[in-house]
Amino acid sequence: MGNEHIAVASSLHRRKAWQRNLTASTIALAAVLAATSSGHAAPPAGDPVPSVAGDDAPPPPPPIPAASDETGIKTINIVGRHRAEDEQDVPIAITAVSGEQLQEQHIEQLVDFDRVVPNFNNINSNPRVSSNTFRGVGGNAANDGSESGVGLIIDNVFYTHVGFNFFNFTDLDHIELLAGPQGTLLGKNTAIAALDVTTNQPTFQPEATGELTTGSRSDVEFNGNVSGPILGDTLAGRLTVYDDYQQGYIRNHFNNELYGDTKREGVRGQFLYKPTDNFTDRLILTDYHSDEYNNYTSYLHTGPQFAANLLAKVPKGFDFTVFAGPNDFDVADQNRLLVDIEGVSNEANWNVNGVNLTSISAWEDFRFTPQNGGGNVPLQTSGFEVHTNANQFSQEFRAASTLWQDVDWQAGLYALRELIGAHARQLYGSDAAEFALGTVANPNPNVNAALLNGVESDHFGEANTTSVGPYLHAVWHITDQFDLAAGFRDTQEWKFDSDQATVKGTQNSPNLAETIFLIQSQSAIPGIAITGNGLRAVQNGKTFSFVPYTPNGPIAGSEQENSTSFTINPSYKITPNLLGYAQIAQSQISGAAVTNAAELANALGSVIPLFTKPETSTDYEIGLKSDWLDNHLRLNVNFYWDDVANFQTQVTDELGVLNGQNVTSSFLSNAPGVLLRGVEFEGQAVPFDDLTLGLNLAFNDARYTSFADAPNPFFNVAGARTAASPFASETGAQIPNAPRVAGNFNITYERPLTDRFTGFLFANESYRSRVYFVSSYVPQNYQTDFAVTDFGLGVRTNDDQYSLQFFVKNAFDTQYSVAITTAQGPQGSTTQTLAEPRFIGATFKVHFE
Repeated sequence: MGNEHIAVASSLHRRKAWQRNLTASTIALAAVLAATSSGHAAPPAGDPVPSVAGDDAPPPPPPIPAASDETGIKTINIVGRHRAEDEQDVPIAITAVSGEQLQEQHIEQLVDFDRVVPNFNNINSNPRVSSNTFRGVGGNAANDGSESGVGLIIDNVFYTHVGFNFFNFTDLDHIELLAGPQGTLLGKNTAIAALDVTTNQPTFQPEATGELTTGSRSDVEFNGNVSGPILGDTLAGRLTVYDDYQQGYIRNHFNNELYGDTKREGVRGQFLYKPTDNFTDRLILTDYHSDEYNNYTSYLHTGPQFAANLLAKVPKGFDFTVFAGPNDFDVADQNRLLVDIEGVSNEANWNVNGVNLTSISAWEDFRFTPQNGGGNVPLQTSGFEVHTNANQFSQEFRAASTLWQDVDWQAGLYALRELIGAHARQLYGSDAAEFALGTVANPNPNVNAALLNGVESDHFGEANTTSVGPYLHAVWHITDQFDLAAGFRDTQEWKFDSDQATVKGTQNSPNLAETIFLIQSQSAIPGIAITGNGLRAVQNGKTFSFVPYTPNGPIAGSEQENSTSFTINPSYKITPNLLGYAQIAQSQISGAAVTNAAELANALGSVIPLFTKPETSTDYEIGLKSDWLDNHLRLNVNFYWDDVANFQTQVTDELGVLNGQNVTSSFLSNAPGVLLRGVEFEGQAVPFDDLTLGLNLAFNDARYTSFADAPNPFFNVAGARTAASPFASETGAQIPNAPRVAGNFNITYERPLTDRFTGFLFANESYRSRVYFVSSYVPQNYQTDFAVTDFGLGVRTNDDQYSLQFFVKNAFDTQYSVAITTAQGPQGSTTQTLAEPRFIGATFKVHFE
């Protein structure tokens, strides 16, 4: 408990320091904006002041911007192959979105990226229980030692833990989603896809931007950045800040607080050093924080016995109802969740005799301090918290050049050291003993009501990874039309996993053996069966004592893995505007270190495996990229067939026999096979220069090809057709969180209103077909198909110095779930995490160069 207070105090100290830095940064930014309010940068010291054409000369008319040289569809230069390329020239399926479009449509969090990137989904229940998926495959939520099949890369730094997703993405140049296994470039190998995010670099031309948004639920958001030279044309800097506050939309009746709120702030500082034309060095420092009520679940369905049991345990006078509606929540001690993300990275590029040498060094730190309630009742029963700290150190070296004028090659070495600590705490309150062993409404006279008050059950999960992977990637320009790209990587990894457990008693539980026996024997209080000294509790009549305890499996261990990745990627320029390509690629994510491996059910001593098998993706793709009508029409299509072996997911297994009954548990392991197949279509049209239309569609058939031991949600449910077995076969079933159809349609339109002002608007419609969460055999687990509509309109000055926009997100207030959990049967319940409801806002922006 003392460590928790230290951690919270430290977090508060960092927050106060950060707030002082943010205040100073905001003042500095305001000063820059004030200094440039005339629309021109101040002349350098020593330069003559420009002459004025007489005191009585009338002011010149406002400038009319010159016509852009670029007509039709705007080009986004992507960097997925470590060099700037037109997205239409890269022979793989890529969805690229400019930072300008993301900003205009107020897409700042990963959970909203599916509005512009079909087949991508971010499942975000809280900062730790989240994952990025593509084509239905990606991360494994709630296990800190697992990797994501969809890599997140920001400014060439690969982020390992899902918690690094949890901040606002602001001041971006663009994002790009590279489909398929990315094993031969882009930092660490990924099995399904990679999301590559590029932020704006420091500029040697002074510029500053400030953006203020206000809207529904008392929303106030500020985004700002300032950039310019620090030392002539040698050193430039850029400062980006944001502060985002919004009230929640789920009422907790226990304390009348609104959950699902937003309370985030962040700062990113950059320095760009360019002493010569052959050398650049970019240093980035980041500091992000959030302090939100974002770990909630509201009831979607409840079984009649579940509701009756809860109502019987809650004393009269609490006015407690087992809510079956989506906007209700009634839990004691559900407090804010604190997140701190800090990091520093440095990228140096040096051209030596035509060879580009690159070094990328990074340290990133994620700290998560939840303060959860529990029991789904307004009583002091128990709360479960997983305090997580993820540290990663990475170093990448690479060299790139051209060989014989026909071969562009890159070779490199990527190294990673990741240290993860996951402290799972079950904290018992003053009502815990009676709630588990009787009813609080009618106390059991044989139960010491204070027996569990203050007792703490702990799991200390630890997952450490060392990864080293050399790689080589080359493009052979066989002819002016025919290219052959190929790559190879060999990755060696060393992993350590540990899950020690213990129980702490209090002065209210002088007989610790009795306390632990209650924890390990009552299914209503999930706990553990051993203490830190290797003992378990037993009952002898009316007395309790400890006996030696030996788990039937290790609770700590190491593993070494070697994996190879490759890609073969031919492409042919059929015409100057039509590119055909094919790709065969294979990559894998290493076996997950299961940080909650010590299942230890009751007196069995069962330990589930510490490591899962590696997950391997073998992908076949073929596609066409085309531009028509002088770059006013773009049509791209991509077909894929991806075999995923040893898919990491929840399975069911028998732990042993206790009191004549089989004891089973669900845990992270492997399903033998998953098949992803489908087609992705991307279209853009510019009928005339002021109007842009976009349509992205994905048809995805994602099924288990072999999965016989899936969890059976109807196990032990009277009358269920498979009640006798804890297992259920999902072979042939669509995998969770994989809609068969997903897509979006968007419109942007601009029109000059006067010689000074331009009007603009956007509309975006995103659609996802029906999906299920966890199990296809539970009707309540389905999220029906839905569409979300966003739109906005505004006006800006022709020189882009000022703009005012009014916008609506989720305009028709579509209600849908981003996560559902289910325990079926009369005693079960279904809970959900809701997506944000309709938001109406306005944004005022100023920008100077």
